[in-house]
Amino acid sequence: MNDSPSSLPSRRAFPPALVMTARSLAALAGSYAFVWGITAGGAALGWRLGLARSEAVLWFSMLAFLLFPMMSLWALVTRHLLRVWLVLVAGAAIGAGVAWWLGEKLA
Repeated sequence: MNDSPSSLPSRRAFPPALVMTARSLAALAGSYAFVWGITAGGAALGWRLGLARSEAVLWFSMLAFLLFPMMSLWALVTRHLLRVWLVLVAGAAIGAGVAWWLGEKLA
């Protein structure tokens, strides 16, 4: 079997500008959506578990100041851009879903 680079299947290469645009969008918009979802869901969950509403919002807002730069930097430095998008979208959806569900229960 010939394992030279020319005989191996090539990965589909995307233009560098498209990859950088996707990374920038993930770092800014995706990380913002992720942090918003986690903050909203966490604050609703904290309120449901007995924290005062203001304390729950405060604690999860402070957590957001740590999460946003971490997720943004991760989106820029990792090799697996699809994994970044999946984690960001899933985190935003789960957090927003928890906030919506608990909001319906608490209203």
